[in-house]
Amino acid sequence: MIKKIFAIILLCTFGLTFAAASSNTSQQVQFIQLTTSAEDDFFGSWSPDGEKIVFSSINYSTLSTEIYIINSDGGNKVQLFNNTRACMKACRVSVGGFSPDGTKIDVWVGYIDENGKALNLSIWVMNNDGSNPVQLTTSGLNIGPKWSPDGKKIVFIVLSSIPGRRDIWVMNSDGTNKVSLTMDLGDASSEFWTAQWSPDGKKIVFSSNISGREDIWIMNSDGSKKKKLSKNEGLSHYVSPAWSPSGEKIAFRSDHGDLWIMDKDGSRKSLLAEKISDYSFSPDGTKIAYSDWNNIGIMSSDGSNKTQLITEREFKEFNFGPIWSPDGKKIAFTSSRDGNLDIWVMALGKEIASTAVSTTAVAAVPTPILRTPAFEAIVALLVFFAAFLFMPPNQSVTHVPHRTCPHL
Repeated sequence: MIKKIFAIILLCTFGLTFAAASSNTSQQVQFIQLTTSAEDDFFGSWSPDGEKIVFSSINYSTLSTEIYIINSDGGNKVQLFNNTRACMKACRVSVGGFSPDGTKIDVWVGYIDENGKALNLSIWVMNNDGSNPVQLTTSGLNIGPKWSPDGKKIVFIVLSSIPGRRDIWVMNSDGTNKVSLTMDLGDASSEFWTAQWSPDGKKIVFSSNISGREDIWIMNSDGSKKKKLSKNEGLSHYVSPAWSPSGEKIAFRSDHGDLWIMDKDGSRKSLLAEKISDYSFSPDGTKIAYSDWNNIGIMSSDGSNKTQLITEREFKEFNFGPIWSPDGKKIAFTSSRDGNLDIWVMALGKEIASTAVSTTAVAAVPTPILRTPAFEAIVALLVFFAAFLFMPPNQSVTHVPHRTCPHL
């Protein structure tokens, strides 16, 4: 029962190979199951060339969290990190994503005491084969790393020692020159979440509660010229902002599941859909893939032409987290169809696939999935602590000092 509840909270990808016609198109969609183990797998990122997928996994038999890389067709699955070998049971790990050039992968490593309390959440970067791990942050609770489009910087969230405070920081991709971008705003209870680089790397959009309710804000990449974009006049909180690939539009969600889009200056706000849990832009920006936890569909970026690709009736249980491949021809997602959380890919027919974009540095950045605050930050924490939920009462935890933990 506990594992089932945890699966409901985390939700990832699943599959079986078959063809299913959507309700609005005669083109068929082919579904391919990439992972089939007894573990729960959590999608991380497409490689910029679309050939590889990196993901994290919970192994309940060894109470460990692991990182794997796999071909986008499901072949050549390789383990990059095993925290049981490296850390015993003192740390948990979650994957961030590929660097824009595909040569690096960032991860978040959580160091746990004997009572399951997080002592430290740190950000590491390693080569895409798991070699040469480098710890970028050495103290505090640091999550949600996002590469800048040129790969030179990383923006991340720091869970402050001040109760309730969450701030946005930026650092060089080698971990040097760490700078807080939001410490000049708000008070001890202020929270800043979901920092997303603009495609040109000059702006960062984020959500914050400093106006009383969660709203969408924008600032220069150095933290200057902060401006509130959304005008939240109701009872909702606005979260999970995302840039369109052109950088001209910003989409975001309400905590009630309404999906909105507006111009980058906050004007011309319009409602796209309701009851949406997560979404992502196609690489060319013409379409949006979305989920309501059970069903997955796509629509035009203006909210029209909604096409249902997966239904709960067909795939049972939970389906969520759709993320476009860099060429716009596939969508990866998570499903609990087989009882565990598995990673699946759907190959789209010509009429519903997104047009591929040129392989420039900006276009090569995989479009991030935009999640609720639970997905954006809490999922990683749940992955870190998941094994403790299933640990037998008589099983002890060996504590390893955090600097000796991840020999990746």
